[in-house]
Amino acid sequence: MQFCERRLRAPGARFCQSPLDPGVLVRPPASYQRIAREMSLTAEECLNELKTQELRRIDHLPTATGVYALADHVGDIHYIGITEADSFRDRIYSRHVNGSEERSHKLACNYNLGRMWRDRKCADHVPQDAKISKHLRREFIRRHCWAACVPLDLAKPALEALEKELLLIAPPQMTSWNRTRKRVNRLPEPRDLVDALISELRLNADERAALERQEALFAIHGHKSLVSDGNDSRRMP
Repeated sequence: MQFCERRLRAPGARFCQSPLDPGVLVRPPASYQRIAREMSLTAEECLNELKTQELRRIDHLPTATGVYALADHVGDIHYIGITEADSFRDRIYSRHVNGSEERSHKLACNYNLGRMWRDRKCADHVPQDAKISKHLRREFIRRHCWAACVPLDLAKPALEALEKELLLIAPPQMTSWNRTRKRVNRLPEPRDLVDALISELRLNADERAALERQEALFAIHGHKSLVSDGNDSRRMP
């Protein structure tokens, strides 16, 4: 069975998409095994699991709590967080995917670009156009972004202490989204993927025109939500 390799987050680590479940990235067959612990870990052990375990689509996350990491559409981890009350899926979907782009909702913020852009505070804001862009962004993140998680049965103070240690020892690239509420992602809109999604969602001509208007506004105003991240060498062309 052929596996198609994809470049992922950790230097030197290579994963591939499972032929059985496209929502999961896996190691090649010789090491195809998911490690999941529901016990207390050291920060070093927890970080290693986030780096080396399979990445999953948001919709495929378990109904558990603990430590999680968010990755972009090419599989690079940029954020480490915790959830104690909500499950991984509920926390990530309701906040980071479907939340507003200006309130530390990391995936929504970092994919607030191109035809997926909106800014409710912008003087040129058109609510109906922006609503279509947000819907497109949400569906893009659901289909193309990734997450890792380490289920842990810990009380909130213990999770918060573990998170603090993780943020101290994690490579800067893995926490670039932790350091600001503004957009760090400097990659351009992945046009081929967005074009395919627009077709999949069967958006009509008026909706597509609305997205083009949002893209034009992004070209004018989008730089205002962007911060420089010296640890991210990827830049807009």
